[in-house]
Amino acid sequence: MSSRTTTSVVTFLYPFVVAGYTDELPAGEYQVLADDEVMQSHSFAAYRRTATYLLINWHAGKS
Repeated sequence: MSSRTTTSVVTFLYPFVVAGYTDELPAGEYQVLADDEVMQSHSFAAYRRTATYLLINWHAGKS
């Protein structure tokens, strides 16, 4: 199957938490990657989202 990845930037105005991640994340801009795969169709192109990733910058030495 054919696939595509799109990239976007989201801005959080306040610190937030993500389920499964132990630390509170600071407000700011974060990059989001979305993976889609093409669905078989004879009349038009359609995509199905298979994964979404929020990229978190990790800084060495962070306490």
